[in-house]
Amino acid sequence: MMGKTYLFCLILLLFTGILFSGCADEAEVTEVEEQEVTSEELEPEPEVAEEELELEEKGPLAENSRTNPAGLNKAFRVEKDDIFTGKVTYELELVEIISGEEAWGIIKEANIFNEEPEEGKEYIMAKFRFKILETEEDEPYNVNHAQFEAVSGDGITYDDFISVSGVNPDLRKDLYEGAEHEGFTYFIVDKDDNPVAAYDRGRAGEIWFDLRAN
Repeated sequence: MMGKTYLFCLILLLFTGILFSGCADEAEVTEVEEQEVTSEELEPEPEVAEEELELEEKGPLAENSRTNPAGLNKAFRVEKDDIFTGKVTYELELVEIISGEEAWGIIKEANIFNEEPEEGKEYIMAKFRFKILETEEDEPYNVNHAQFEAVSGDGITYDDFISVSGVNPDLRKDLYEGAEHEGFTYFIVDKDDNPVAAYDRGRAGEIWFDLRAN
């Protein structure tokens, strides 16, 4: 009897592994460029020499990465095949950063039980904008703090558990197609560090942001 039970469990584990390996999430990330139409742009563009045009086309585009993170007001469009939500398209943008004593003042006022950072460390509050452009089904896309991680300028992850409550607007929300939301997430980092934040680090749709951007 024990042998049959063991064999059944082994088959179940193998089936589960095959199922999830075939459902790995995929994503395509592109930067959204905001264009302002001016009177100069309405005028006919001068002809560009063929040699100059060739140089422009060959120029490499800077890719988002840990060593080349995005600053404020750089919007990204993500087309993602998520194993939980299905196909979803959304925009993500870092719109505000608050740090140091100002951040601690806001967090302390939000809830007296929020903990003060240790000596040599400080809070960074980062406000992100999410806009859900399209979903495969009428299911909400969950936005939460666990999707963001801080990494030091030396490439070391900040693994300290942080619990902050009462800060508004809060990042955590379930968003349906067409919904747009801005909210704060938070990190504790070294005061003398130049940290970055990763959204969905190590997964499809990974995007890096500069937490010292201004």
